[in-house]
Amino acid sequence: MLLCLALVATACAPAAPAPAAGGESAGSEAAAPAEGGKKVLRFYTSNGDHALAANDFMINKFKESHPDFEVEIEYGGDDYADKVFTMAAAGNLPDVMLTADIYTAPFVDAGVLMDMQPFADVDEEIDIDDTYESIMGLGRVDGDPGLYMIPTSLDNVQVYYNKTMWEASGAPLPNPDWSWDEMIA
Repeated sequence: MLLCLALVATACAPAAPAPAAGGESAGSEAAAPAEGGKKVLRFYTSNGDHALAANDFMINKFKESHPDFEVEIEYGGDDYADKVFTMAAAGNLPDVMLTADIYTAPFVDAGVLMDMQPFADVDEEIDIDDTYESIMGLGRVDGDPGLYMIPTSLDNVQVYYNKTMWEASGAPLPNPDWSWDEMIA
């Protein structure tokens, strides 16, 4: 539901000039009417063929609850961030973007993303406090109370090593207390 609210709120927001860094999104113009009076939302993603089913599911769920909207999906592919910055410079940002947490801070600094916290605060179907802060933190920027990206998934990164080969090298075995810097040293 939060995604639906975000789609509608973003699409219906009036166009605005680019703000100062960290401000609300400059965005494209408000959702344009399509034939038949429906509003059109531009949805931009770097996901390709592997995510077609997930994108279709998400868009169809949105359209079920918002029959007055059509969704145009655009696939960014390679150079996703560069394309977003180019669209921002041209004042032609999509209404909604599916992005990765690595882009949150640079996109906020460039005024590409809007603060989703006000939407999260009023959405009755989602409780942000019911999600680990480490996950929600992926959509936040240090020193800014805003929520600029709402995670839709989480990666579980793990490191495996061959203990026999490690011992044979004479290096000390990994310690669970190691920091990232100690591990890669």
